[in-house]
Amino acid sequence: MAFLIAFCVHTQALAACILPLESAGKIIGKIQVEVASDAISRSEGLMYRQELPSGHGMLLIYPFEGQAAVWMRNTYIPLDIIFMDKTGTISRVVSRAVPGSEYIHRGEGQDMAVLEINAGEASAMGLAAGDRARMDVLVSACNLSS
Repeated sequence: MAFLIAFCVHTQALAACILPLESAGKIIGKIQVEVASDAISRSEGLMYRQELPSGHGMLLIYPFEGQAAVWMRNTYIPLDIIFMDKTGTISRVVSRAVPGSEYIHRGEGQDMAVLEINAGEASAMGLAAGDRARMDVLVSACNLSS
């Protein structure tokens, strides 16, 4: 939890860094993320974007644990939505969320972050619940400290 709290306090709203993703202790992918750590950037997310390069995404970081929720309103790109807890452990992967939908996607636990990537990329990496986003590496790579 210290990593996420430190990250929220010491970053700009849309810092960009590399987020490694791992399964069974092995790195299975790296995503270049824009980090949305304030209420305004989280609420906008990837809305109004016409494209998202492969291997890129947005990481929404919330100030408290809870059941995170996102929708696809005003989002034109089909996305995979990955919910994770304070340690980066993935609780749920929503595959191919429908652009423009107002259906609310929710995590399955005490989530503190949501990763949005291009539709199909989670499956292509083999990313699933129980896998992990290496938040500690993200914080270190972005030169953040508590």
